[in-house]
Amino acid sequence: MAANLSKKGENIEGKERERERERERERRGRERGGEGREREGERKERERRESESGAGSRERGERWRARERVKGVERAREEREGSALSQRARRRDERAERASASLARKTLALYLSLSLSLASCSLSHSLSLSLSLSSPLSLS
Repeated sequence: MAANLSKKGENIEGKERERERERERERRGRERGGEGREREGERKERERRESESGAGSRERGERWRARERVKGVERAREEREGSALSQRARRRDERAERASASLARKTLALYLSLSLSLASCSLSHSLSLSLSLSSPLSLS
């Protein structure tokens, strides 16, 4: 039994089992995509217990690195989603621009067609009027 006690008289095996359970909880949380992050109150309570029991800074450092990894994964996912959103917006803008250009071309074609028709009618009317005026009128 003396082999299971640290210099301060603490149970080494119990602490090791607790650390293993904590690592397993963090691993399951990472597998679920960061949903398993511990709540703020639980984290503070655990840190208070560790500081009272004299737990080493190595374990705190490991947990800090694990939290930072989770944050990094979340940040990368948000950036990917953000870039996907911006790509969709860019494609939507390009489609709107093409539709606008197409509408402008159709409007210009219609305008030119109407102008040409009006010019044709005007010319035809002018010709018929000049022909009717130039032909000799019979007064008898």
